[in-house]
Amino acid sequence: YVVLEVTSEGIKQHRHQFINFQTAVFTNLTKEHIESHGSFENYKKAKGKLFKALKSNGKMIINSDDPNADYFLGFKAREKMKYGLKLAKDIEFSRNGMSFKFEKTQFNLNLIGKFNIYNVLAAISVGLSEKIPLNKIKLALENIKGIPGRMEFVVKEPFTVIVDYAHTPDALEKVYQTIKESFPGKIIGILGAAGGGRDGWKRLELGKIAEKYLDKIIITNEDPYDESPKVIIDEIANGLKQKQPKKILDRRQAIHYALEIAQLGDVVIITGKGCEPWMCVAKGKKVPWDDRKVVKEELC
Repeated sequence: YVVLEVTSEGIKQHRHQFINFQTAVFTNLTKEHIESHGSFENYKKAKGKLFKALKSNGKMIINSDDPNADYFLGFKAREKMKYGLKLAKDIEFSRNGMSFKFEKTQFNLNLIGKFNIYNVLAAISVGLSEKIPLNKIKLALENIKGIPGRMEFVVKEPFTVIVDYAHTPDALEKVYQTIKESFPGKIIGILGAAGGGRDGWKRLELGKIAEKYLDKIIITNEDPYDESPKVIIDEIANGLKQKQPKKILDRRQAIHYALEIAQLGDVVIITGKGCEPWMCVAKGKKVPWDDRKVVKEELC
């Protein structure tokens, strides 16, 4: 088996061609890559090409809670399976994980966040579609200690430091909501936005979301490519109306500052890069980088 993430950008470049897809999974659709595709409708159609590429006896697994579910269900497939939050019963969250029941089977997972329930339900659905027994699916999922770069805990005491790849408004809001629901302390957030003409519209939105959830906002450099990092930072800051953000161009200095002001019980959440090993700067250069490594170095 090969499990492959198929992006709309990859589809646009025909990288999905000649792959013999047995199963296609639709998780959700939110506003992203609009500048590349021209419109949300075009973005949705690009995603739909994955489902067109299914084998004649292929299967599709669809998140029925998403407003766009019917569009994807309209494609041909031998077997169509739907999942949604109503399949998970007795949901409970804690700062260390979550639990729920699926078809009377109890799942106790090391992942946190409502969005991860959707991800787990998608994985369960794929497993069941391949006739894998539910008890084996449970065992595999409960053995997951965490996903690198996805709500990854780097430090747990005396305060918590989390790294997450979230770089879109929808993903960022889900991460902040999860932390708000799971941790009682103040939230210190470090965020930025990619350059290179990528979804410039979202910068204001990222600022608005940061203001809504964060107690202390630090805006810094991310992957500027050939754009001015200062301009990107200022555009994010323009989304804030009441809170005053701290602008720190150097990402290492931004992380150092966040760790310096964090108090017992606080959460420092660093978004945008996850476990990526590079920072992409001007003239096609890549600078070695890892948010997790920098956190540990700055704490020494």
